[in-house]
Amino acid sequence: MLKICSVMVLVLVAGTVSAQETELAELRAQAKAAPRDAEVQAKLGFAYLAAGRWNKAERQLKATARLKGKSPEALYDVIRVKLAEGDHRASRAACVRFSKDHPDCVLADVCMARAFLVWRRASLALPYLEKVLAKDADNLEALLALGEAHRMSGQREKSEKAYRRAFLARPDDARVHLGLGRLYAVFQEPDRARESLRTALSKNPSSPEIQLELARLLQGGERLNLLQQAVAGRHGWDDAIVLLAESLLLAGKAEEAVKYGVGVLKRAKTRADAHSVVGRARLALGDLKRAEKALLRVIKLVPNDYKAALALAAVYGKTERTDEALEQYRKTADLD
Repeated sequence: MLKICSVMVLVLVAGTVSAQETELAELRAQAKAAPRDAEVQAKLGFAYLAAGRWNKAERQLKATARLKGKSPEALYDVIRVKLAEGDHRASRAACVRFSKDHPDCVLADVCMARAFLVWRRASLALPYLEKVLAKDADNLEALLALGEAHRMSGQREKSEKAYRRAFLARPDDARVHLGLGRLYAVFQEPDRARESLRTALSKNPSSPEIQLELARLLQGGERLNLLQQAVAGRHGWDDAIVLLAESLLLAGKAEEAVKYGVGVLKRAKTRADAHSVVGRARLALGDLKRAEKALLRVIKLVPNDYKAALALAAVYGKTERTDEALEQYRKTADLD
């Protein structure tokens, strides 16, 4: 008989930097005052996880698991950290160990499926999810993973069906609406995507993931505000930081864009989109020498980057290299 394990829904803790730090400080104080209260300890662990503080989250959730007698649910919460980090090897290794220790728990199959999704191998995830759903048709974790697997495979109808089943199981879970929003965005239905993501945000207003996904579909001040919240709520989240830098550049705040872009490049030197925004921001500031260096780096990494190619042509023009500028503009025209 298959053992059905309950799954705790994570509540993301975000907001502005000061609010996040304040809340974390409060949770740390509560955890210190109640060292044997597993639920209090878990809240702190989930807050660290939401904030992208992976090491602290893992340590905290391991301590919580010990308080809970190393139950399958608590041990799976520890593995959530590796899954959130996007570390396929570590995720799969942890899930293999979990499966050996708890072979009759549905979370074992969900875990393996999630590890394969981190690796972007949807076809390998599907058998595990089908096994779970054959025994427990309303398993929320499996349905959410199934929706993601089908979306990853380009199966729109199957993905939407999975999310709709998840909605019937848990209509107020923000992750259901987040999944639908991502699905509609991938399949070029921006109005439906925005609607789903706004619903998701209404159910979890402090989620950095939802803030980022919705910001991708917006413009202007609302986009900038959401990105600032996402960056504040998830520590060192380069995807959100680069997009924030782009938005700041569009808003005429080139100096701030450079600051954020350079911060990303200190951690990820070959990240082309960060080089691109830094180069274009330096161009806007008139720092042509460093702009050219950054933009050439982009072209080397991604030869068909239209924005970088166009900006590089502008650099050549501003430095009175007419022939090079004309040639670069021709190359750029070929890209669009």
